[in-house]
Amino acid sequence: MEGRIFHSTLEKVNGTFYELLHIPTLQIDCQGQFDLMDLPSLMKTEGFPDSFSNVLSSITMLSGKAQYTLSAKGVIKPPLQFQHQGTYTLSKVRFNHQQIPFPILIGDGKIQLSHKDLQWSDTKVEFGHSSLLMSGLWKHGERDHPIETLAKGRIDLKNLFALSQTSLFPEEIRSKTSGFESLSGTGQIAFKLKSQTVSSHLSFEGEFVPKEVSLLQRGTAIPLVFKEGMLSFSNVGVGFSKAKFILGKSSLNVDGFIKEGNINLSAWGSIDLKPLYSLLPSPLFSDQMRASFDGVQELSGEIEVRLKWLG
Repeated sequence: MEGRIFHSTLEKVNGTFYELLHIPTLQIDCQGQFDLMDLPSLMKTEGFPDSFSNVLSSITMLSGKAQYTLSAKGVIKPPLQFQHQGTYTLSKVRFNHQQIPFPILIGDGKIQLSHKDLQWSDTKVEFGHSSLLMSGLWKHGERDHPIETLAKGRIDLKNLFALSQTSLFPEEIRSKTSGFESLSGTGQIAFKLKSQTVSSHLSFEGEFVPKEVSLLQRGTAIPLVFKEGMLSFSNVGVGFSKAKFILGKSSLNVDGFIKEGNINLSAWGSIDLKPLYSLLPSPLFSDQMRASFDGVQELSGEIEVRLKWLG
């Protein structure tokens, strides 16, 4: 048996209708091609999960298809609710999101979708000039809808900076980046994020290896360049490994971490004091580091330094 729903196809359909304890029940197995442009129409049908409707309401689908295999079983009486398990192989999926200032492209990937959870693996996601390979799990069938995702790939910091200004990012991150005039450059990134509820505080951790990353603080004329090394980050702090920063004539190497109010940093190199002083109000410096310059109104000159912060 074959059929069609909107623009999507049903192929090799096998179904069984029976009554168990006088309750009409349908069990169906099928495969076919799902046209993602049908999503807005499917959202209006009875039985479509509210958890998906809330997420998809912010999305405008532009294109995309998915080859699928699906098994479903449910009682044929209102309200319709089906237990289901399916595998969907995505191809050339493209959509806009209300909070994202550029289209999202999923070139290929595979998702496992059931009435309990949504899993995705080796899914290639592209936006702007960035490209990430992503895997994850969303337990939408649980009360708190916990979510966890892993990603790695190439990130364009202009894209990341634009995203960091949206409500998709926690307020603590938006407030820290609001003082940046611009952020540019590329790098390799790997990160993991987890949330026990959709609206709860995210826990995250990751690593970033830069390629000529440049940051311009508002009110300054000289960009800070993250030349080489590695930055590790999480919701509790940041760490540096063989990191090299350049600011005008200054060149500074940094190792160590700032985590949960504690600091353990080593730095060495040559510093032009005047542009460095203008950066003190930025989130690049901790409160403890800024406190070291209390009462200082102006700095100038060049020095060779080897510093250690502990606290």
